[in-house]
Amino acid sequence: MHSVSSEPKRFRRRSLRTYPRGMGIMVVFCSFLALSLGPGLLNAYGVYEEEYNRLYDNKDEQEWQGPLGSPVIFIGIIQIFLANGMGFIGGKCAQRFGPGPAVFVGGLLMAAGLFAASYSQKVWQLCLSQGVVFGLGVCLTWIPAASAPSSWFSKDRGVATGVTHMGLGIGGLVFAPITRFLLEKAGTAGSLRWLALIMLVGVSIVSIGIHNSMGVPAKPASRAATHKPTIFKSLRFWLLSLGIGMGQASWYTILLFMTSISVSVGLDVHNAAIVLGAINGASAVGQFAAGYAADLIGPINALVLFTFVATLSNLILFLPGLSFHVLLAYACVCGASIGAADPLTVIAGVMQFGRERAAMTTGLVYGSVGMLVTVMAPCAQVMQHELNRGFRPIYIFVLALFATSTLLLVLLRLRISRKLAFRA
Repeated sequence: MHSVSSEPKRFRRRSLRTYPRGMGIMVVFCSFLALSLGPGLLNAYGVYEEEYNRLYDNKDEQEWQGPLGSPVIFIGIIQIFLANGMGFIGGKCAQRFGPGPAVFVGGLLMAAGLFAASYSQKVWQLCLSQGVVFGLGVCLTWIPAASAPSSWFSKDRGVATGVTHMGLGIGGLVFAPITRFLLEKAGTAGSLRWLALIMLVGVSIVSIGIHNSMGVPAKPASRAATHKPTIFKSLRFWLLSLGIGMGQASWYTILLFMTSISVSVGLDVHNAAIVLGAINGASAVGQFAAGYAADLIGPINALVLFTFVATLSNLILFLPGLSFHVLLAYACVCGASIGAADPLTVIAGVMQFGRERAAMTTGLVYGSVGMLVTVMAPCAQVMQHELNRGFRPIYIFVLALFATSTLLLVLLRLRISRKLAFRA
């Protein structure tokens, strides 16, 4: 009697894990495309930042007087805050409903936000449409797509995660010149509608291939497992969150101002778009290299190494006579080094806090990114506006953020082990 009653349970467990050969590779590919379409477009927002500054600054100058100067910056800040700061919502939805449905709904919201933005006439309307609605769509797309492949691999998890996160850089590399092309050919409203169509069709298709390895949404064994307090009481978690948050806050500050910095040193909008695309394309290289580095020396060691290189690369901005080639070199070095943080964050979260909570842990870590960007980007804008010394105050501010990020990650590494040869 015991063997008969236990057989259906064994059969049921096996049936949930019956997938075609190579399913994990398909999940990596679809997640890669999802990150290219949603968060990748977010990384190319600097093109619209420059366009909106041109369209709305003079028109809204009498309505907006304050230390922040232009209110246009809040569109990008809201996007980043929701995409990162509310990342735990995407992680929770992925655990509750599965990553595929979460990505699908995110694609609908991104398309709706861009389409609504095409009819916006004021900056506050763009903040609601391209800021809030689009940002929520990215929130539901990013963490579910980024964390799903890690459940399919154990031996080559670092490489799989790195390839998946290459979509962030590839998307920014592709969408920066595409957005500039659409702006010139179709205008601001037309370009937003074309991008909305791309989001709607593209994300809807790729969401079909995004699953976790259990085939159904992962459910904890008990209610206590859902609300484990240990992660918030862990000093390692806070060092990881703040270390990643400081580095990513400096990264997004650079992305928000990169096009304006390029134009300020004499570049035209086409070369400025090339620089923005280059920094995203270089981040894709770093994201791929990060996967191998995580498998070789461990994700925490790799985080310390890449963040330290990113800190040093910002010294390039202090060179006299910034030119197209100098900014391109900076974009390649800084983009490749800081871009590695995205896959390494996922891998470090899995190794430190468990694979079953990968989506939630990643969402919580990136919550600090959204919070810090919301604070740091306006601070950078205030310093530039009030000190009236060009972009040099922003360079100093970004360098300080990168240095703080490196210090926090070093402390995390020492917290795990003081042995230099330890793979962490």
